[in-house]
Amino acid sequence: MENECRISLAVAARLPELKVDGQGPHTSTVLRWCRQGQGGVCLECEVVGGRRVTSREAVLRFIARRTRLAQLQTRDSVHLSPVCAPPEVVSTSPGSAAEGGVP
Repeated sequence: MENECRISLAVAARLPELKVDGQGPHTSTVLRWCRQGQGGVCLECEVVGGRRVTSREAVLRFIARRTRLAQLQTRDSVHLSPVCAPPEVVSTSPGSAAEGGVP
């Protein structure tokens, strides 16, 4: 981030790359991405003059890492997901527990 143009987190939240359906994340969300990360990926930030800043390039790297991680998780879950079992059949014969009778 050293040779990149620094921007405030409020400006980062308004970047078009972060908008979904015309809405960007709240500034507090971008701050949380810096402090805690999301899914094990942190947004690169630094404090300059008492203000936390990032860069557009750092936001793009964050998006790329999150996307790559999500794709890996999706690919792994497709291969490792259990086969879905058919829903259980509930007996509704007279006197069954499903109708409030004694089984």
